[in-house]
Amino acid sequence: MAGTLGERDAAQRTAARIRSILASRSLTLHRVSVESERLYGSESPSCIPHTLYHSLASSPSFGPSLPQTCALSRISGYRLEDWLGALGIDLDRIAGLQASLPLRRTRIIDPAFHRADVVMGGPEEQEGHPQSQGVVPLGQLLRWVNPPHHQLPESASEERRLFARIGPEDAFAFPELLPGSIVRVNPQDGSPSADDVVHRNRPQLLLIEHNRGLWCGRFHVSGEGIIYAAASELAYAQIAFQCPQEARILGAVDMEIRCMHQFESPSVPAEFATYRRPRALEHVSLSPGVLVRRARSKAGLTLREASFLSRRVSQFLKDEQYAIAQSTLSEYEVQNVPPRHLEKVITLCLIYGFTLIDFAAASGTAPEDLGRNVIPSEFLPTSNITSACCSHRFSSDRSELGAASSVPSRFGEVPWFIRSSLVELSGIPRPFQRDFFWLDGIHPFLPAHTQGSMLALVNRRKKRPLRLPAVPSWQQPAYVLLLRSGQYLCACCSFDGETLVLYPESESTRGPEQLRLGRDVEVIGQIVALARRIAS
Repeated sequence: MAGTLGERDAAQRTAARIRSILASRSLTLHRVSVESERLYGSESPSCIPHTLYHSLASSPSFGPSLPQTCALSRISGYRLEDWLGALGIDLDRIAGLQASLPLRRTRIIDPAFHRADVVMGGPEEQEGHPQSQGVVPLGQLLRWVNPPHHQLPESASEERRLFARIGPEDAFAFPELLPGSIVRVNPQDGSPSADDVVHRNRPQLLLIEHNRGLWCGRFHVSGEGIIYAAASELAYAQIAFQCPQEARILGAVDMEIRCMHQFESPSVPAEFATYRRPRALEHVSLSPGVLVRRARSKAGLTLREASFLSRRVSQFLKDEQYAIAQSTLSEYEVQNVPPRHLEKVITLCLIYGFTLIDFAAASGTAPEDLGRNVIPSEFLPTSNITSACCSHRFSSDRSELGAASSVPSRFGEVPWFIRSSLVELSGIPRPFQRDFFWLDGIHPFLPAHTQGSMLALVNRRKKRPLRLPAVPSWQQPAYVLLLRSGQYLCACCSFDGETLVLYPESESTRGPEQLRLGRDVEVIGQIVALARRIAS
């Protein structure tokens, strides 16, 4: 039997887990194998072999392929993403990776990996402690109520919010939205409605899809269905799209999570700097090879760059199965069947930006055929049980908590993947609940384009404010300060001897203010991440 003792044990546990999951639906492997043959045919890659348990136990590198996993989902009625967790795919780490992997183009964060149905546990305002204006430590306002839990949509047609990561080559809303920022998008039906075409004081901030990929920016929408980007600070060519033939509106952006401790520089690729007649959106079914080839083109990657990114994925996940050689990537672009290993499929989704459901559809599985039920947590590996999601990375001073869970309910849906990506996004090895501050009201000393900020994450180890020379206001570091009165303040500031100078970055009619360090003010730490609402 190949593999180390630990690998063989893991493979045997996977086989036992599959047996238990099928038994929970009164199914046996034999019945599943017969049913898959009836549904797909004996020669189909979706057919489940009756020797599955033996193959898993005898070969640690063996596992069901994507078509076979989709067949398990369809026959059992359980969701595809739950089956991934049951097969040993670490969705928690993948969720964090897809939000922090440095790709040049804007991409949707795949709901199959970030568990879009998981609601972060219910924070409540402390009794007898009214919501304060200004800046308040989050722990003073909230208490933990419930652990994270599943919450399925009330109807199959209900759409949940999308999340996307802005790429440095798609910075159409720069500097209002920064490269590397994560945005929350309210889905739309893809065509302008009557509400979209009314005269607005400002064009709406939209996420649109067209033949060359995804763009996120402020777009004008005419009554005739013509959409085109509003003026940008970068030299993108002005292109008009006919909606929905040449582009479709995915939704309006209503929230941004931006890093404040490191910035990606935006750039305008040559293909976006000059006018190019838009092409019609293609709605035909694609084979896996065609999907991979077009996705790589939209991602703006060469085969060599894609292979390098796949190695980064494998290093992050500590599994060589996720790495893909350059020659293998080239072969995937001409194949009519998906890769044999699920790990390779997940890597393609991460580096090229298409969703697992899209790839499953290209492989011959209709999304509506997949199961909709949640696998009970007792059948999942410990690392994939959402009720035990209080990671060691996020803790309070008293007990283990999901730090991203501590958000007032009026902030809206909190993305599940933030829990596992917060360390990479913030640069803090171990965020505590006390490192989060609730922001309310106007903050003139914060950098420009941070209006609507509601939540700040602070690195308490960085207490030496500085002013960066020859750097625009949106790139200046900001800090949380504690005043002698006991109030907190967010500000861009720097030392001048024993004086702390505060700069009004977003209010040009206001002059700098000076406070005596150690007497009037104390530096709590540098703001490394901000979450803010965006008005429609």
